[in-house]
Amino acid sequence: MYKRAFKNFFTSISNLPFMIDFMEILMTNRYATKDRLCELMRRRTQVEAQIAALEARRRLSQKKDENRLKWILGNLVFDRLSAEPELAAVVRRDLPERLTQRDRDRKLWQILFPDTQGGRS
Repeated sequence: MYKRAFKNFFTSISNLPFMIDFMEILMTNRYATKDRLCELMRRRTQVEAQIAALEARRRLSQKKDENRLKWILGNLVFDRLSAEPELAAVVRRDLPERLTQRDRDRKLWQILFPDTQGGRS
């Protein structure tokens, strides 16, 4: 009974304007949903790009902080080297293996310890 009433309603010519309006609403909603989905996908891409940019900025800031600490510690060690014999012994023991050939060519060891010839080669 309901099937027949439903079928009669949608096949009746008197309901044709309603049917056209109904179909337009369905089509509009379908396209609106598709447009909304596209908008959401575009927005998600933007948010992901913003997150990636923030993470890159955070990593750069962290790297700058680490470099600053290394510079400060290096200055501290350099300034205290002549006053602290234990520190000088550690530097004399560990620094030569960290020196590159370029460092040796620039005679950095002799600048640091003018009284010695050049550490390990």
